[in-house]
Amino acid sequence: MTAEVPAPIQVAGAPALAGPTNAAPARRPGSVRRTSSLDLVPAPDGSLAVRGVARDLHTGTDGSARVTGSGLLRLTVDAERTVATLSAHPHGPALAALRGRSVAAGFRTAVWRALPAEYDAGSPLLLLLDDVSGGMVISGFTRRKVVVQGSLPPVTRRIDVCVGWAAESDAVRRLEEEGRPPPPQWNPVAPRRYAADPAGRHTAPALPPNGMRRARRLDVWFDESGDLAADVGFRDTFVDPDGIERVLHEYSARLSARDGRVATIEATAHVLPHLECPLGALSAQRVVGRPLAALRDSVSLDFFGPSTCTHLNDLLRGLSDLPALAQPLGDPSSNPPAAR
Repeated sequence: MTAEVPAPIQVAGAPALAGPTNAAPARRPGSVRRTSSLDLVPAPDGSLAVRGVARDLHTGTDGSARVTGSGLLRLTVDAERTVATLSAHPHGPALAALRGRSVAAGFRTAVWRALPAEYDAGSPLLLLLDDVSGGMVISGFTRRKVVVQGSLPPVTRRIDVCVGWAAESDAVRRLEEEGRPPPPQWNPVAPRRYAADPAGRHTAPALPPNGMRRARRLDVWFDESGDLAADVGFRDTFVDPDGIERVLHEYSARLSARDGRVATIEATAHVLPHLECPLGALSAQRVVGRPLAALRDSVSLDFFGPSTCTHLNDLLRGLSDLPALAQPLGDPSSNPPAAR
């Protein structure tokens, strides 16, 4: 059996960490589910192999299922964080301009310029491309463990970029005292969330040691009042040297939207690395009243600094895709309650 580390200490006033999700919720009749995974595998020369898969699955009111959209992404990022190779489906040729671009700065803007229609449509491929920058942030967790010494530039830890690394946080205090970033306080084993319903997720290969994965689940449906409702999950994992997949970050959220705007949201922090990190979940309430389809832009502009969590922000950005994802469900006003 794999020895588990104790649950982390909680900071006063922060929501308690809920622990990793053991199983994805059952697919609802009359719903659409998008699942995506972005895998990041480091090499000794400092390069990073990135592979992404996303799929939209419509579950009918009779329980039948059909794929309504998909996306594939492959790229290699060199030690200087520039795109060395890239292929994608669909729209691969349109992304040729991304080769040679930095994934550390301006990459999302470059994606928008290359695929403006996909950006507005909230396609599966766009979600994968949008996750590349966030994937690069988390990849450093294992990347520096496998590269030849000196292959990567030194790390400069940004302070006040999020609540976990606020100027007065426990992580910053320990960095100053110990001269190096503190390790995560809790990395539980990642449960197999789709064991009871393998069709509920796209096929995802096993990761090698030191590989990382950013995985998403977005379930959307119309409730009995005709409002858009959603249940979403967001998880970053890594594989340790013993081949065990462990959770680094995990959030979930439930929300409703009315007239195109977020009406309610409840975000849950499941696994986070540092003492003050769970406080970031409280910032999710700031999206209430905002246009749902515009969250990718508004979160980028307004959610930053020591009152937020960068990983929660990435979850919130992905909510922009929900209106497009719900299109196969048709007009909710024309559906009888039983179909919803």
